[in-house]
Amino acid sequence: MRKAFTLLELVFVIVIVGIVGNIGADIFKSTYTSLITSEIDNKIQTHTNLVSKQIASLLEHRIKETVIVSTSATDVNFKALNDATADINASVLEWISIDHDGWRGRWNGTYNQPIWSGLIDVDDPAGWNVTPRNILVSPETNTTLLNQHIQSLSVGGSTINNAAIFFIGANSNINSFGWHNGGDISGLIAINSNGVENQFQAAVGNFIGRDIYEYYRLSWTAHALVRSSNGDLTLFSDYQPWEGENYNSAGSQSSLMVENVETLKFQSVGDIIKFQICISDDNLFFDGGYSYCKEKAVF
Repeated sequence: MRKAFTLLELVFVIVIVGIVGNIGADIFKSTYTSLITSEIDNKIQTHTNLVSKQIASLLEHRIKETVIVSTSATDVNFKALNDATADINASVLEWISIDHDGWRGRWNGTYNQPIWSGLIDVDDPAGWNVTPRNILVSPETNTTLLNQHIQSLSVGGSTINNAAIFFIGANSNINSFGWHNGGDISGLIAINSNGVENQFQAAVGNFIGRDIYEYYRLSWTAHALVRSSNGDLTLFSDYQPWEGENYNSAGSQSSLMVENVETLKFQSVGDIIKFQICISDDNLFFDGGYSYCKEKAVF
């Protein structure tokens, strides 16, 4: 009776173990690859979807006439988005935002009441048609609460005295909003409080020679989306172009939204903004990286 394997039997066993081991390694590698792919795919899709929703939400409350594209905070060759090359891959997108939270209102125990009403009483005898013509009467606007509201939202110390109003229906061009210290800033009227709850006072001078309309929107900040050369996408706020500020001015606030942005394209179609954002993952597991794109339209 034999008490050991022959050399041939050992060779067969080694070959079979090798084949099984190779198959097992392939299965493990395939499973691991599938797991990593799924994890990266879920992570990058989640980031892209969240950022695109945030951008869309911010743009939804823009003053549509104010949207510009540029290369920097001091680029004097900025353009209105609707005048820029279609599908532009912008490094900077800026706009002036409506104070939607203040217009949406506050809960006063009975009903949701706007802090500022969006209406000017053009026939009020205390208003702009009485010398010195530096007062606008806005019924149901509470300037004390509006000042508190802006202070609570602003990190850089903005108040009602940094706010401005924009008349719906007014003729304006992109150079009239104070972008990059240019223009005559006629598209916005800088205001402050004169101590009366339903009145705005001109921050400088009066309203002589200005077209006054019934409907207005109020703003206390502009926003800028800036994509750096390394793919970081940063959101800037709490600055007032109508006061000669830009997104790099002292007091402006910034927050990093997402990294590894490969593409950020915008296109204006009438009053609609279409944009595409593509975010990549620098995981070295994939040769050449992995990216995901999301498109949205904002009215």
